[in-house]
Amino acid sequence: MASTKLSKVVEPRRPQPERGTNVKVGDYVVMSKTDLQRVKDESVILTRDDMTRLRKEKEAELEQRNAVANARKKKMLELEEERTKKVPPSEIEVCGLANNPRVSF
Repeated sequence: MASTKLSKVVEPRRPQPERGTNVKVGDYVVMSKTDLQRVKDESVILTRDDMTRLRKEKEAELEQRNAVANARKKKMLELEEERTKKVPPSEIEVCGLANNPRVSF
């Protein structure tokens, strides 16, 4: 009686992904129904229209903040100009040396 030995087919072990990396295509995760439902409940699904609307809202908000900042900057420049008009001229400006190219400060 000849004995036939069946060899066990061993598949190579798949390398486990490192922590913090994305799961590759073909990998799988086993989770309970409650965990799956929790993930589904917490996820937000956006359509292309939703994403476009959100992007436009962010752009409009940014434009509004820029407009406020520019108005504030313009007002500060006007106040600075008024302040320079009220300040008496310095001794250098009185002597006329401020516009002389041969004099350096």
